[in-house]
Amino acid sequence: MDKEELGRKISERVRNKDSELAQKTISEIITYVSNFYSNDIALEGHYEEVQISSSAYKCNLKVFDTTLEYKLDDKKISVTKEENGQVTNIDEINIDNGKTYCKHGKFSIEEIEKHLIESFKSLI
Repeated sequence: MDKEELGRKISERVRNKDSELAQKTISEIITYVSNFYSNDIALEGHYEEVQISSSAYKCNLKVFDTTLEYKLDDKKISVTKEENGQVTNIDEINIDNGKTYCKHGKFSIEEIEKHLIESFKSLI
């Protein structure tokens, strides 16, 4: 990919409002999951069995052998749970015409709590 083509792709992406909303939504999800990890779990110290990792387009929360992952791909955020090597699709957050939708209808950040409970309920 040459410099001009890369510049054009970046420009298109920046101007696309749905892409901006998708990036904002994944950022909110990362913040929510990070706060859950820091405040709700609130472990004092570091434990190998409980880990969080994130990048600009992805967030993982791992507790023992269960990993909850949020991953942005264009204007869609996939929500998966991996447990003992088996991956299950939990939800998909789609962004279209300035609105966010998931399998339950209109997406709100409170859906993340449902994902967390669903993914880790076997631990409680």
